[in-house]
Amino acid sequence: SVTERLDYSHLHGWTPISLRRAAEPTVEWADMRPCAFADAPFSRIIDDWRAGAAHPTAHTALAAFAALDDQPSLDPDLIIAHPSRSGSTLLARLAAARDDTLLLSEPGILQQLLTLDLVKPLDQPVVRVLRQIVRALGRIRFGWEQRYVLKLNSQMTRFLPAISAAFPTTPIIWLQREPAEIVQSNLRRPARGGTTHGDLVGWALRRTTLAFLAATAFVDRQVHVLDYRDLPEAAWTRVARLIG
Repeated sequence: SVTERLDYSHLHGWTPISLRRAAEPTVEWADMRPCAFADAPFSRIIDDWRAGAAHPTAHTALAAFAALDDQPSLDPDLIIAHPSRSGSTLLARLAAARDDTLLLSEPGILQQLLTLDLVKPLDQPVVRVLRQIVRALGRIRFGWEQRYVLKLNSQMTRFLPAISAAFPTTPIIWLQREPAEIVQSNLRRPARGGTTHGDLVGWALRRTTLAFLAATAFVDRQVHVLDYRDLPEAAWTRVARLIG
């Protein structure tokens, strides 16, 4: 097709930052090569980047992912799934403590892709596109990157089968906490996306319940269960061994 013959070489080194569906799925790319990804949520990094000086962006079809997939990239060494307020930020920072480790925290484009596919299936296997996006986020941009830790957001648990299928050899940590403690934490300080005007208790209960139900429905040998109470010791007694 015409789309498949397009030249995307001008996007070498660029980062996919969002995905939306108009007539067809459209990817927004940004040249973030001067920007080192910190351990902050990726959405916050994007917001800070947008708030700076004017930056060029580009919009492409999904075909760009396949065309650019031959660039030097990392597959994740560890994927962290979790309900909110379970210590996932601490665990991610500990797992990515080595200087040669890239940490991607909660890239929203993954949820955008998988949600779009639920509403209207893509014209290609979503697992393949998911893998290409994760690799595009894991580009080797500075030369020091050797390891890659991917922390999902708390609403990604229901998509664990697709995540696992995209990276069948990558260990997945399911980091959990007592549900009552999660709800109490959200009531004290609502997580992003919570409401202070509606039924906050109902929102926190629903959010926590859905995460645990999804995780319970999908547990296999690739998924390693870790508890909030085991941190931080479990990072070096269990997780370090998982990622070598």
